[in-house]
Amino acid sequence: MVLILVLSSAYLFYRWEWKAFIIFIPIIAVTVYPGSLSGDVATFLAPIILGGTGGYTFKKEKSLMLYTLIVSISLTVLFSANYYQLKLVENIDILDQYKVEMMKMIETLKVPEDQKKELLGDFNAWLEMMKDIIPFGTFIYSVLFSALSFYVVKSFLQRTVGAKAISGLEFFRLNDYFIFVLIAGWAVVLLIDKSDYSVPYLTGLNCALVATMLYIIQSLGVIKFYLTKRGFPPYLAPLFLVLLLLMGKEVTAFGAILLAGLGTLDFWADFRKLDKPEPE
Repeated sequence: MVLILVLSSAYLFYRWEWKAFIIFIPIIAVTVYPGSLSGDVATFLAPIILGGTGGYTFKKEKSLMLYTLIVSISLTVLFSANYYQLKLVENIDILDQYKVEMMKMIETLKVPEDQKKELLGDFNAWLEMMKDIIPFGTFIYSVLFSALSFYVVKSFLQRTVGAKAISGLEFFRLNDYFIFVLIAGWAVVLLIDKSDYSVPYLTGLNCALVATMLYIIQSLGVIKFYLTKRGFPPYLAPLFLVLLLLMGKEVTAFGAILLAGLGTLDFWADFRKLDKPEPE
């Protein structure tokens, strides 16, 4: 069902652009009624955003960067709003429900009691951290879904309507002014006390983490650009990222710092010289 929504949305938006949204309005209205942003609504809207943005992107021959930004930010807002609406309005915390299920699962494990207590302690610490970074956690999943959806939509549209290829990860480069979002976010984290100003602190923390993640993606674009230029297979950049994630949290954290540094350094160095024409 989800794949059908993604592909049909991509096809309709490729044909009719944003006018195709009119087709989905009655269905969305029925789903939203009587007005609460339920999980069903978020789940229904997500495939339309994934496919519709893809169709429009290929129709207008935009870039992977534009697609990634629109989809990931839209899904982050959608699912974060869903979480906070359930928590603040309906008094339902999805993470607390997940905690209950995990505690039951840990209790059934045939391990010593001290190990169970250690597992519970680690899980509780992780859960409390996740409650502070719901938007960022949602953003991570949104980026992953956008990457998967992009290649599905690309293959579908190229086979059905002959969509042209668009610039990919190797040309991903954020606007120069976006660096101020990164600087402001980390400045808030460093200068504001969470216990006194929790909302500004958590807002700054999530903005800083999201901006850092985008610069990590930009650094992967730099890596893929030079790999492609040297004649290496294009899949080496995502393969490198997967290997980095599998090497443990310490190595992953260190690698993420290096990649974020490379991405922000590209702001000043402009390694790919994308704004300068190639010499004839």
